[in-house]
Amino acid sequence: VVTGDTSVRPATQLLNRVFADWTGESAGASDPMSHPTQDGGIVLVHRPGSVQAEVRIGHVLPTGDSPDWRALDVAIHHLGAGPSGLLFRELRERLGFTYSATATAERRTGPGLLEVAFAARNEVAADALGEALRLMDEVASRPMAEEDLSAAVDFLTGVFPLQNETPQQAVTRLANGLVRGWEDLGFDPILRELRALTAGEVRRAFADAVDPSRADIVVVGDAVVLQPQLAIYGDVRVELPDGTPLSMAELAPSGRSAPLSAVRLPMDSYRYDVTLQGQSVGSLMREFEGDEAERTAT
Repeated sequence: VVTGDTSVRPATQLLNRVFADWTGESAGASDPMSHPTQDGGIVLVHRPGSVQAEVRIGHVLPTGDSPDWRALDVAIHHLGAGPSGLLFRELRERLGFTYSATATAERRTGPGLLEVAFAARNEVAADALGEALRLMDEVASRPMAEEDLSAAVDFLTGVFPLQNETPQQAVTRLANGLVRGWEDLGFDPILRELRALTAGEVRRAFADAVDPSRADIVVVGDAVVLQPQLAIYGDVRVELPDGTPLSMAELAPSGRSAPLSAVRLPMDSYRYDVTLQGQSVGSLMREFEGDEAERTAT
């Protein structure tokens, strides 16, 4: 794909010269990827001492050649595209659970990806998760209001020319479409498709693609605080950041240890270094002196 201040003849001559000695075989048509199955559930990554939780809700979407993608773009914009999205309006403005909440979609050759993302204080993290799932279910079960549909379509049709106005943007869109085998409809047909969508079509496309009860959920935070709250939404698998499984029994406080006595410490100087993520953040020096009967720490 070539864009820029050129024409067919000089561009063709240049390409023929550069690729004259290039040989290779066609990649051929790949088998269409099947839609991955989702069993839902929650993975809780233990980060002790965290005062807030990072939450991600993921769900696979149809393959990039699905005719439903125009409607899905509208539905996901309505769900979580910035301050106008349901997630922001409800989780931040009405409930005050989070500073920001978004929903984004990635269109791929194979199955796409929906991701809902937000952070919330520990004490409201489970409630925020429940509200996010409820809003996803609302988009799937109830047609959006006409004013919301108009706002979403107006935004998407308005931003589309801005996303394709430079040679770099245009060549990226065209090349991605060719590589993935998607038909390039051009500006006007795409804008007409968006403007022709109805609220019912948008709801149906989202409902066919997304089942909130089968979404995969990942939460990063203090498992001791969060696990009991999150358990109301299903099975919670607690892990370390490297994926090592943890049981809640392993996180339970152990019995109190015996108090430290300095009696058995030999008289000497002791230095303690404190590091955080490999960086020194402080040190402490202790000198023990005195006789066997009575020692003091200075």
